[in-house]
Amino acid sequence: MKKTIKKAMKKAMKKAISLIILTTIVITTTTVAYAMNFSDVVGTEWYIENLNYVTNPAKKIIDGYPDGTFRPNNKLTVEEFIALILKGDGIKYASQPNIKWSTPYIEKAKDKYLIEDNQFTDYSREITREEMAEIVSNYLRFTEKVEYNQKTY
Repeated sequence: MKKTIKKAMKKAMKKAISLIILTTIVITTTTVAYAMNFSDVVGTEWYIENLNYVTNPAKKIIDGYPDGTFRPNNKLTVEEFIALILKGDGIKYASQPNIKWSTPYIEKAKDKYLIEDNQFTDYSREITREEMAEIVSNYLRFTEKVEYNQKTY
C-alpha cells in the first residue's frame, strides 16, 4: 500500500514539475513577444518587463509609432504623457481622420481637470518632470477614490 501511494505521489510530482516548467516557458515566451513587435527593441533591455506590461493587448497603454518602433531614447512629450495617463485609466480613442491623434486625450484631460485650458501652448514639446508630477497629482486629486495600502480614501 505504501509503495502504491509513493508511486502515485512521484507521478503527481513529475506532472506538477512538468506543468510548472511548461507554464514558465509559455509565460516567458509570451512576455517577450509583446515588446518584440517593436523593430528597435531588443529582448535584453532593462525595461523589457515594464514594456511588455504596457504593450500587452489586454492593457494596450502604449501602442508605439506607426512605423513599428518604440523609440526608447526619445523624450516624452506633453501629449504622449497625457495619453499614457488616460490610457492607464482605461480611456482610449481610435484615430479619426482630420483630427490629430492626441486631441481627444487633451480634451478629456481638460474635462477631468488634469490640465487647465491654457496650461500648455505646445503639446508636442518635451514634458518636464514637474509638469508630469502636477498632472499625476491632479489625476489623483480628481479621481473619485484613491486606494492606498488597501484603504480607500
